[in-house]
Amino acid sequence: MSYAVLHAKPIERLAETRFGFSYCIRRHPGHDPADLGRLFTVSRSSPGETLRLKLDGVDIDLEGKGDLNASKDAFVRFIKELSARLRAEGKELSVDTFAYKWHAPRQSWWPDILPHVDGLNVMGYAETGARADDWRSYAALKEAAGVHSSRLLIGMPGNAAQWQETSVAEHLGWVAGDDSVGLAIWDARLEDPVWRTRKTWLEIKR
Repeated sequence: MSYAVLHAKPIERLAETRFGFSYCIRRHPGHDPADLGRLFTVSRSSPGETLRLKLDGVDIDLEGKGDLNASKDAFVRFIKELSARLRAEGKELSVDTFAYKWHAPRQSWWPDILPHVDGLNVMGYAETGARADDWRSYAALKEAAGVHSSRLLIGMPGNAAQWQETSVAEHLGWVAGDDSVGLAIWDARLEDPVWRTRKTWLEIKR
């Protein structure tokens, strides 16, 4: 599937790529994912660009450092509005999120975001795992998603063959064995050779 990706970058611009378009937001200290002026613009431009480029949907990757809980309501309003516009056109919406209680958007925001998205990409990567303890475990992430766990996409690092003392095969096996969650890989370069093997992709296909 092809998505438009909204994310934070050093330059503010709208750029087309072979996979879609990328609306980039200027990063600054204390970057706020709920910058209302920019979100207002994006919520109206994204559906139109998605249709023009014949994409399947939009992925929102706005990452804020720090507490930023005061921005939660504005961010959720933005997601609700964008979701309604995209769904009216038969398009999908996914959002990238931190895995636990730090930064924004974060796990405590999930109950308000999940009802309005088709996928929630959890950026736990090497910090989370199939056999990890406490909040770091995939089981804990699924539990946090509650009744919307089918929209959870567990992030795995494409540059590692092992993390949290567990192999890629074991991590993928956990996801493959639980058909209520999905998978997100960062990034598409798949820098570790194990991610470019037939065995790995057969596991993903399962």
